[in-house]
Amino acid sequence: MTSYNNFCILTHTHSDCKDLYDLYFDSINTYFTKEIQHYVCVDEEISTDRSINQIIYKKNSLFADRILLALSQIKQDFILFSLEDYVLYDYVDQISLNEYLNFMSQNPIIGFIRLIQSGIVKDQQYPEYDKLVVLKKYSDYYFSTQITIWRKDLLIQLFESYKTQTVRDEIATSYELSKFDYIGMAVKRKGKSVGGHFDSLEYPYIATACVGGKWNISEYPHITTLLNKYDIDISIRGYR
Repeated sequence: MTSYNNFCILTHTHSDCKDLYDLYFDSINTYFTKEIQHYVCVDEEISTDRSINQIIYKKNSLFADRILLALSQIKQDFILFSLEDYVLYDYVDQISLNEYLNFMSQNPIIGFIRLIQSGIVKDQQYPEYDKLVVLKKYSDYYFSTQITIWRKDLLIQLFESYKTQTVRDEIATSYELSKFDYIGMAVKRKGKSVGGHFDSLEYPYIATACVGGKWNISEYPHITTLLNKYDIDISIRGYR
């Protein structure tokens, strides 16, 4: 088993999404590992017997301040950032994750590695490493809330420099991120094309389970099986 002493998960969520909690947390315990420290940034305490570190933010606080609050309590240097509707549906490739963490440790210029590929890759390797490609720095989605391994110091610098207002304020945050002297990379392997990205083979997750507050069944039909398993009434949120 890989040791994750310097690596953790940070999940941002809100009590409006509590209907996803069982689905989301169980998927991590099933398909990833229970050994990794998991921090959850949330506005209300989650009633659970799961081993998670809860960091409670003020309901009206900015997204940047919520994340900075969490980062101030995290000791690990590398963070896998996630949202509560990024539900795993298959086993994580922990061997590749360990390789990426070692790669980042040995190359301080690498600020983040996105575990899902979209349309902003340059298809260029730096340094020579056949599993990763460089992201286009001046792109609307250079910053993304999709599953990414981040260097904690970079996240702190970013959110201290730009007070990102909401979780979806990706374009403005991308502009700010491009000012920093780090290189962003993404996995090279591509899964099935879904929307504007490709399914992740390293971290197989639903991206995203909810769109505009509704279940994303049009892109991920198998969500219905999961919803039935957890007795979630699809009519409450609706679907698209």
